[in-house]
Amino acid sequence: MGIKASGQITIVDVTDAYSALLSSEGYTFVGDSTGAPSGLTCTTQVTAYCGSQQCEEVRVVAVQCPSGISAIINNNGTSSPVITFTTNDTITETTQATIHIVVDEITITKKFTFSVAIQGSDGADGKGIKTAEITYQIGESGTTPPEGTWTKSIPETTSEKPYLWTRTVITYTDDTTSTSYSVSSTLDSVDIGGRNLVSEYDFTLSTSGNEVSYTDDGKGNIAIINRNEGAITDDGSGNVTVVDSTGMGITDDGNGNVTVAIASSSGETETTGDVTYKYFIVDSGDANDLTVSVSSAYDASLSSRTGAYVVSAYNVGADNAVGTILTTENERSIDGKRHSCTMNISEKTNNLVAVKIAMSSMDANEKGITINFSYLKIEKGNQETDFTPSPEDTENAISDIRESMTTQKTEIISDCKSIILSALKTYVESGEYDEFKQTVSSQLELLADRITMTFSTVSQQVTDVDGDMQTKFNELYKYITFSGENAITIGSSDSSIKLILDNDQILFTKDDVTFGSWDGNNFHTGNIVVDVNERAQFGNFAFLPNSDGSLSFVKVGG
Repeated sequence: MGIKASGQITIVDVTDAYSALLSSEGYTFVGDSTGAPSGLTCTTQVTAYCGSQQCEEVRVVAVQCPSGISAIINNNGTSSPVITFTTNDTITETTQATIHIVVDEITITKKFTFSVAIQGSDGADGKGIKTAEITYQIGESGTTPPEGTWTKSIPETTSEKPYLWTRTVITYTDDTTSTSYSVSSTLDSVDIGGRNLVSEYDFTLSTSGNEVSYTDDGKGNIAIINRNEGAITDDGSGNVTVVDSTGMGITDDGNGNVTVAIASSSGETETTGDVTYKYFIVDSGDANDLTVSVSSAYDASLSSRTGAYVVSAYNVGADNAVGTILTTENERSIDGKRHSCTMNISEKTNNLVAVKIAMSSMDANEKGITINFSYLKIEKGNQETDFTPSPEDTENAISDIRESMTTQKTEIISDCKSIILSALKTYVESGEYDEFKQTVSSQLELLADRITMTFSTVSQQVTDVDGDMQTKFNELYKYITFSGENAITIGSSDSSIKLILDNDQILFTKDDVTFGSWDGNNFHTGNIVVDVNERAQFGNFAFLPNSDGSLSFVKVGG
């Protein structure tokens, strides 16, 4: 049975395939307004390959040229014939020539494209610059050009106006103009402080909610907001009556003099009606400008309000009393954004300056609003810098951390002592230490009894001696012997426990092994040392009494 092939493919060997190449397959003639004129030429070179091998004989058998173009073949029959095209007439559009090439009796056809670049008609006459006027002016802003008078001479910048603006007005030959601006600032006019002069960064101002409020901007402008019907009346003849319903103390002497008494609240914050402000007294040094920047937002518990605040600067007199006003900045809205202003204080009477931030409602029908101010920074100079705390606050924070660490260290040591003492108390109260103490006490009592008994026996034997002295001496030597140069050993020769009296210490031995000693100051037994000064050592650790009556547990060896 036959099998039918599926997925069959045909493989063609192209290693001996012929190909023909043109050094250039197109050319663009540059013409005039009517097209490319006659007499223009271009060339292309023909080569052929059999696989990757260049053919030595290439023949161009025919060139079919479009109308207006002729062709001449040079070096035909060589490895690289050259075709030269010439325009015989005006060429106005893109066209092609067909080239027939024969290599080893194989004919290959190629195309050569002709394009024409036609010159366009003359454009309108351009306009030139007739005049250029450059003038200068200083300004407060680095983004908005000033509106004052422009001069041809360059003015000097000041701390109030640190920016130098340049205006260039160009007049063209068609009498049209264009105006451009550039801005720069000089180092002499830029004064950067950076150090925060206040340590209170966050504070709150709240209005009292009184029905009548009074404000005085320090420049002779007094505003009284009336929220009580009939509180302020005007008869139309110039007579104004003010009824004091809020305790502000408003009096009229009838001669045109009205006195408004303002009661100050505690601290540096003063409240009058719906106007609240706070003073910050700073040392301005030799600075002529102060820059104040602060963020403000309504209290989160309140609905949106229409408040505003004003920043002012005052002289400071004796006892830090706020004196005459130096400058007041424009009203700033409370919108959750950070605002800044620069105040000129060059007329100050001394280095101390009081900066006042005053807040009020912009709506006479609103009462009792609360504004949270944050990240206040008052710095010398006329340039705002990023918020930083004052150096004193940083030092205080470090000091607080150190104090906290010391306190914690003391508490940890105290806790460790309590734990150790508790553990030792438990150990002492357990049977192990009590058993050891009882064993030592019993052994000492046994030795004491033996010593008493032995000397009593010896004494009796010496008293009753009536015979051989040598026998008695041998009996005595059985219990008391001399060892070394300065030691006496007390104990029966057949006893395992003995007492050795030395010039420097008393030794307690068992089976000739010392298990305790007394050197006049300390009693040693095993790893335990008991000092006459109440010191007790266990191995490498010891309890040491302190002068204040406390007990320390310390490592003394190992």
